[in-house]
Amino acid sequence: MRVLVTGGTGFIGRHLYRRLVSDGHQVFVLTHARGQAGDLMRESGENSASLVRGDLLDYPAAESAVKLCQPSAVFHLASMRCEDAPDGNLGLVLRTNGEGTFNLLKACLQIPELPHVVYASAMSVYNFEAPSYVPVDEKHPISPSDTYGLSKLMGELSCQFFSTQAGLTCDILRISGTFGPGKHKGIVYNSLKAALMGSPVRVHKNEVKRDLISVSDVVEALMLSVKPGTRVGCNVYNIGSGVATSLQDVIDAVERVTGRAIQVDYIEDNYASQFVYDIRKSESGLDFRPRPLEDRIAEFWGSLTANGRVSTRSSTGRAIV
Repeated sequence: MRVLVTGGTGFIGRHLYRRLVSDGHQVFVLTHARGQAGDLMRESGENSASLVRGDLLDYPAAESAVKLCQPSAVFHLASMRCEDAPDGNLGLVLRTNGEGTFNLLKACLQIPELPHVVYASAMSVYNFEAPSYVPVDEKHPISPSDTYGLSKLMGELSCQFFSTQAGLTCDILRISGTFGPGKHKGIVYNSLKAALMGSPVRVHKNEVKRDLISVSDVVEALMLSVKPGTRVGCNVYNIGSGVATSLQDVIDAVERVTGRAIQVDYIEDNYASQFVYDIRKSESGLDFRPRPLEDRIAEFWGSLTANGRVSTRSSTGRAIV
């Protein structure tokens, strides 16, 4: 299968890239940062991938890239988060995630055989800090609470538009909080780092529950979405564990996996929140079966301690939510 990946140098993108290459697909990585993409392909030690130069905000370049690749599947993972916007330019976040997605989808219409597009959206399209009900299914009201969530919703609307107007088959995957090798932030990583270094981890004292999923399971969902089948139109799936996990649950699991006690510094506040997905639609529509949290934490721990080496990065002392 000829596959085009945007965002291939990102956290999820790197894992997806390696899976695609391992499975023998012909992979094209669309990037405007050649250095990072080159490093990615050198890591894999494979020759079955190609770099394609292009910026999704430049429509002619996006169209040229898609015509060059002639993909049968497109994984659109490229996006910009608010904290990464140069000089705090939130308008660029909207353009990158909204206009960039529109340009990519429009470009996909310019090749003879329309590709199957998989769009990596986010739980941020929901008001995840105060959902109307839990577990959150795909019919839950959409209510982004920040610019990033709004920008991802703009991308979703483009998927729905081109599906309705031009027959493009799109799968929208609303991915929950993701952890795993290569991500050096978040409650799972910080708890594992605390176990490694003997340092404390800071958490809110009041109960915060989130739907946490490993990057391995996210990649599996992405691969299942392009598995040959009869899906047409635009389909939306919540991709998560389907389990509400508290911060203390994560710490307890890390202590069991590592056999080490973790010092916890609790922050006194009034913040309490619960967000968890109903994943029955992804289970039935994609045959998606995420593995238990503790199993995936054990894999992450193994990657951090591989060959007797400790792999960590410095992180801020801010509380993890």
